[in-house]
Amino acid sequence: MKRQSKIPLATSGQNVNVKTLTTSELLQLRQKLAKRINQRMVRLEAKGLTQGGAYADYQNILNRFFGGAKRIPENLNIYKHLPRTEVSAMQKLLKEKTSTVQGWNEVMTARVQTMYERYGIRFKSNQELADFIRSIEFKELSALYSSKQAFRIINKSGYDISELKNILDEFRGLQDRSKASEIAKALGFKSEAEALKYKGK
Repeated sequence: MKRQSKIPLATSGQNVNVKTLTTSELLQLRQKLAKRINQRMVRLEAKGLTQGGAYADYQNILNRFFGGAKRIPENLNIYKHLPRTEVSAMQKLLKEKTSTVQGWNEVMTARVQTMYERYGIRFKSNQELADFIRSIEFKELSALYSSKQAFRIINKSGYDISELKNILDEFRGLQDRSKASEIAKALGFKSEAEALKYKGK
């Protein structure tokens, strides 16, 4: 009697238990997942939604399993010795909310609201928040303080995001501890100690 495939045609394949699959079924599942993931990532790229989240995990998968290829290969004859960990990583990616344009926007909308409720910072749009978080200026400020403390300091400074980036740009590449006091003063604090004491809303 012919063995029935454990990959239902009508499903996305992201919930299939890879431990129960034969090599042939594993290859078929990888092809199915690869097509869906590549399509989603193309849509994210078209909208410029490539900051972190599922897109970052996509890049990790490409680097880890496919030698930094631009897309996950969809040809069944490629990469025949596929570890189940690879397919599991692809399944996990598809479950991430930020793997779709709608999901990405929902997540960022919630984060924009959180930024205001928790830290009192108003971002004009989801994109402005995403761009700021990935900016060199924020990364370097977070290197001096924690991310949470950085947001509290930003709130207390009273500057809008564009003004803040201009100020921090003067300290580009100078994120060592010796510059912490100068940065704090540039943001309106008397000292680094005063900045660190500020707890925000």
